[in-house]
Amino acid sequence: MIFMPQEEKEGGERVAKPEREQTTIRLPAELKERLQREAAEKGISLNAFVLMLLNEAKNRSD
Repeated sequence: MIFMPQEEKEGGERVAKPEREQTTIRLPAELKERLQREAAEKGISLNAFVLMLLNEAKNRSD
């Protein structure tokens, strides 16, 4: 499951946003720039892109 920050509609019904916690991570500048470029190419925010990557990695390890 990929958590996106905006509300989504399922079958015409609004779905509540999942509960969120804020955290800070330190990234090498080059890695952050690469992630930002890839996110922009996909038309999504850096946050949404990182969430997608984390969810994919977690799903592979389960």
